[in-house]
Amino acid sequence: MTEKIRVAIVVSHPIQHFIHLYRALAKQPFLDLLVIYCSDIGVRKYFDKGMGVEITWHSDLLSGYKHVFLPEASRINGTGFQSVNNPSISRVLKEFSPHIVKLHGYAQITLLRALFWCRLHGVPVLIWSDSELLRMRKPLKRFLKQLVLRPFFSLFSGFLTVGENNEAYFRNYGVSARRMFRTPFTFDEDAIQKSRENRDSIRKEMRTKLGIPASAFVVLVVGKLVEYKRPGDVIEALRLLKGTRNNGKAVYAVFVGDGVIRDLLEKQCEGARENCRFAGFVNIDELPDYYVMADVLAHVSDVDAHPLCNSEAILSGLPLILSDKVGTIGATDVARPGKNAIVCSCGDTRAVAYAIERLASDKELYDRMKDESLKIAKELNISASVRGFMNAVYSVMR
Repeated sequence: MTEKIRVAIVVSHPIQHFIHLYRALAKQPFLDLLVIYCSDIGVRKYFDKGMGVEITWHSDLLSGYKHVFLPEASRINGTGFQSVNNPSISRVLKEFSPHIVKLHGYAQITLLRALFWCRLHGVPVLIWSDSELLRMRKPLKRFLKQLVLRPFFSLFSGFLTVGENNEAYFRNYGVSARRMFRTPFTFDEDAIQKSRENRDSIRKEMRTKLGIPASAFVVLVVGKLVEYKRPGDVIEALRLLKGTRNNGKAVYAVFVGDGVIRDLLEKQCEGARENCRFAGFVNIDELPDYYVMADVLAHVSDVDAHPLCNSEAILSGLPLILSDKVGTIGATDVARPGKNAIVCSCGDTRAVAYAIERLASDKELYDRMKDESLKIAKELNISASVRGFMNAVYSVMR
C-alpha cells in the first residue's frame, strides 16, 4: 500500500470558515492531514475588538478532521505577531514528521518558527494568504517590502491563492505562476444551500421580524462596523434615494455586525432612519437567513483583501455592489464587473445610490446578475478548493 502524504497545517486558531476545507481534505484517500492550532480562541468565548462584543461561535469547529492544540493554546488570547508564539511547534512537527507543511499566513512568530523548522529539515512549505496590492502604501514601505519579501517568498515551495488580486500580490514579489495554485476560501455551503431552498418562507419571516415590507428592495451590509469598511456610505446612498420608489419598491438597508461606530451610524441615519435596520452581531448559524432575506450585498470598504461575505452572498444568489478597493474583483474571481457585480469608486456614494437604483428598478438586469452569481459560486466551491490544494501537494511531491 502506498504511504499517505502527511500534511500539517499550522494556523493561529479554529476559524469557522476554513474547517470545511479541513474536513474535505481529511476524506482524501492519499492524505494524512493534521491541523495544528496555536490558540483555542474560537472554541471558547473571546472579545472581538473590532466587533466590540464577546463571541462564542455556534458551530462545531473541531469534528471531522485530525487536529491538535499546542500546549500554549489556552494562554494565547490574540492573533497578533507577538501574541502567537508557541515554542512547542518544533516538537509537534517533529512528532508528526510531515512531508509538507502549510502555513496560514506568515505574520506570527509561531508561523516563522514552523518555517524555520521546515527549512532546517528539508520539508517543503506551502502558504495560504489573501494579501493584495489595492491598499495605498507609502513608498518607503513598498521599497522595504520588496527588499524583504522577494527573498522571503523564495523559501516557499507553493502558494495557495484565493483570487486575481492575491496572485498579482505574489507576482509583484517575484513568485512565478507555476508556484501558484488557486484555492478559493471555503465556507458553510450546506447551510446557505438549505436557506436558499427555503427562501420564500425565510424572507417572509425575517422581513416581518425586521419590520421590512415584503415588496421592499433590501441592501445587505455584512461585517464589522468600523471606519475602513465605510458602512456610512450605504446610509448616505439611501438618503440620496429617499423619496424615490424604484419600480414601486422602497429601498431598505440591513447592517449585520457590530462595532465601534455603530452609535455614529445610527445617528447618521437621520433622514433615512425608517429604512435602516441594525441587526448587531449575528452568529454564523443564523447568517444564511439574512442573505436569502436580502436582494443585494453592498461592500464598499476602503480596503478588504478577500471578504468571505462576498462568496457567501453569491451562493445565496445575490448580486454585489462593491468599491474598487475590494479584493474579490476580477474576471475569474468572486465579483465579476458587469456580470454579477457593479463596481463603484471608493467613497462615491452617488455611484452606490445609482447602482442600488439600477438593480432595484431593472428586473432583467437584476435577474441576469443573480443567475451569474449562482453560476460563479459553482466554479469557486469546495471542490475547487480541494482541487487547488491537492494540485499544490502533488506538484511539491513531484
